[in-house]
Amino acid sequence: MNTFAYEALPEVIERRKAEGRDTINIWSAACSTGEEPYTLAMLFKEVCKGMKVKVTATDINRRVLNVAKKGVYSGRSLKDVPSMMLSKYF
Repeated sequence: MNTFAYEALPEVIERRKAEGRDTINIWSAACSTGEEPYTLAMLFKEVCKGMKVKVTATDINRRVLNVAKKGVYSGRSLKDVPSMMLSKYF
């Protein structure tokens, strides 16, 4: 995640700004129960200051999408989330 957050993402932001765009759209396909799009939303909120970010999460399984809509995660899902992010977003 660090490589993405601190190397790839800043390049995307700079490219968007150079194009005169202030929006980043993210599509999380096969998002399952929502951990990935929620993590992306937190990460982009931290890194993309001054940018509008829209996360679209999809999956073909309605059962897991209903879990994702609730946004309730267990300890297993949160075990690798830094404590600063836990206290800020949960």
